[in-house]
Amino acid sequence: MKVNELEKLLGISRANIRFYESEGFIKPHRGENGYRNYSDEDIAILKKVIVFRKLGLSIAQIKDVFGGSISLTEAVIQSIENLESNIATQNIAIAICEEIKTNNVSNEDFDTDTYLNKISNYESEGEEFIDIAGIDISPYKKQKGIRILIVILIILFFFGIAYSFIANNAFILNDNENYKLKLPEINTADTIDTVKADAANDRIYVFYDEAGCINTYNFEGEFVWAVSVPYIKDRDMCYFYLKNNEIIFDNRGTVFKYNAINGDFIGKDYAEDLGLYKEKDNYDLYHKQDIENDRKYGVAFDIYNVYFVDQSGNIIKYIVSKPMVTVIKSTTFGFIISLLSGLALAVIAYLSRLKGLKNIKVIEDEVGKRAKRFKLVLLIVSAVYILIAVLNILFSIFGLPSIAISIFPAAFSFIILLITNSVIKTKMNKSELKITGTAMHYCVISFTLLFISVLIYIIFFQ
Repeated sequence: MKVNELEKLLGISRANIRFYESEGFIKPHRGENGYRNYSDEDIAILKKVIVFRKLGLSIAQIKDVFGGSISLTEAVIQSIENLESNIATQNIAIAICEEIKTNNVSNEDFDTDTYLNKISNYESEGEEFIDIAGIDISPYKKQKGIRILIVILIILFFFGIAYSFIANNAFILNDNENYKLKLPEINTADTIDTVKADAANDRIYVFYDEAGCINTYNFEGEFVWAVSVPYIKDRDMCYFYLKNNEIIFDNRGTVFKYNAINGDFIGKDYAEDLGLYKEKDNYDLYHKQDIENDRKYGVAFDIYNVYFVDQSGNIIKYIVSKPMVTVIKSTTFGFIISLLSGLALAVIAYLSRLKGLKNIKVIEDEVGKRAKRFKLVLLIVSAVYILIAVLNILFSIFGLPSIAISIFPAAFSFIILLITNSVIKTKMNKSELKITGTAMHYCVISFTLLFISVLIYIIFFQ
């Protein structure tokens, strides 16, 4: 018999069957194609193991019974002692164990099908036996380790989001006098927006748009001076123009002008008066012109580095080279932490709950209105998260990044939801925990999809 047929026959998962095989109860024959083939003897043993496990016998006790080191009667006496500690929910199992003990049934004489049918009938009426589908699975033998892993991943998940938020605000906001004492490419988490090479004045201007600063180098690659917008309220993006030997910063409509030769401050003006609103429409074109002009002088750049190249494009010398610490300070680092831990959480959620949704049994009479409402809330929030994830990508594809939804409001709502879940579930019975726990797993995976979509938006569209 193949494993999928065995699953249907016994009503247990493939993971359970693999577990019992790994414990040495059965040794299925492998065919030429490598697939396992289970014999009648394997099936009989598995049926017996299922009954014994549902009656509270441990794996070690069952091995001892099969090995003959203890009798079945001795094993069920031990099981009775264990089950009595939870008699409210396991009284049926105790009654069956008592029946086996009274009749002094041996392992050899044990009528497996009779007891298996008896247990199935009780379960169909809402009685609960030991959930072997949740415990007899190899990957989850060490439940404590899994819980610790989940806690660590949750911490990493929210640490990554918090770190991204902090790094996103880690730009230098200095006045010009203090700023000139530093090398901004080391101290700012911002990326390079553009580089303008001016051979006539022996200057290479490296512009960081969100930090609102320019580092200036000569054509020998030596740092000369730096200027920045005196203060950037709310740290909005700046625009940089080089005209008539003047450096022009446009920050939210306020313009700061500096001498392009020595960096001296010239004056303050307004973008509307200088006609710079129209210039913004051509900003992408200026970027292309900068790249073409820089290559004429053997200068090239990316978001972190500026360097001299030969005619074949090989790097000759770095002008600006970002150290690793700056990369770690970037928002991308935080998003990667959150992405990996979020994916891991989603995998754990899937393996531990969603894969077995069809086997979850809930006694509807025990599910109160509060639990049903909370389940509905979780499912609605999950749907909203998925909708936001789709909208993020669509807004970006169709050129509407300004209305793409941020991860931070969603993260805040998710934290509130987790706290609410922790408070509410302390007052729930088992059926309510099952119905809301399943919905919570949908919510976790939906939120992970939202997070991934935001990461894609940031990397590819922003």
